Amino acid sequence: MENQRATIFVFLAAGIGGGVFVWQASLAIMAFAALEDPSLGGVINTSTFLGLVAAAITFFTLLRLPRPRVFVDSVWVQLFAAHWPSREETVNNTGVVVGATVFFSALLSVYDLAWGKITDYFLYSA
Repeated sequence: MENQRATIFVFLAAGIGGGVFVWQASLAIMAFAALEDPSLGGVINTSTFLGLVAAAITFFTLLRLPRPRVFVDSVWVQLFAAHWPSREETVNNTGVVVGATVFFSALLSVYDLAWGKITDYFLYSA
């Protein structure tokens, strides 16, 4: 495993995401069934406990499986092999995108206004 820090970070993020999903799903199921979210020993709610367990299971399962580690390593290598634009290129490309967006939104506004007038004339000029 070449990029151990990146792999652990990605797996930790996946574990947190899975835990949040299970936590929210358990809250939704309890709300749908009109059940309370009981507290476990007065410290933590059941839904939160389920989310934490799911996060830990996801994290440690991903650490033990070889295919996810190979995939994350491959993605990490490709991120550094890619050509990233310079700041100047990014600013220029952003200007082109913003300019094109403004131009086409103005053009569509004019078309919409014109077609609105045309349809109003034919539909309501009786």
